[in-house]
Amino acid sequence: MAGDSVERDGKGQFVKGTRGGPGRPRSVVSRGAVALDAMGADVGKKIVQVMVDRALDGDMRAADLLLSRIWPARRGRPVEIDTPPIKSVSDYVSAATGVTNAVMRGEMTAHEGRAVSSMLELQVKTIDYADITRQIRELREEVAQMTGKAAV
Repeated sequence: MAGDSVERDGKGQFVKGTRGGPGRPRSVVSRGAVALDAMGADVGKKIVQVMVDRALDGDMRAADLLLSRIWPARRGRPVEIDTPPIKSVSDYVSAATGVTNAVMRGEMTAHEGRAVSSMLELQVKTIDYADITRQIRELREEVAQMTGKAAV
């Protein structure tokens, strides 16, 4: 294979029909991961114990590192907005306005506002889908009555 000439076009790309090579052997990556796992298993407990000892001796960086793993920071918080429940598509405008106003007043972050808005949009789509499904069913029943057939 090393002596085989590989044809390339004017741009240096392989000519169509050129066979690909074997690629990287899969075992290379997995052997490395297995070796790292074995090393970690051997010294992991010792490292954690050293960090605990340092934290207990007053090392705030060690304490912070341990606590961040044991008790991670919350990624969100409960958010309340002053708006009636969304029962119809028309209720969405009031709810979206409530979210926008809460962000502008600083009661929630823009990130939280986007998350809540995304949930509101999903709720509106669900309501809209249910309305369309109901309308289709009613139209089928009307057509069935007009033609004298059973509704599908």
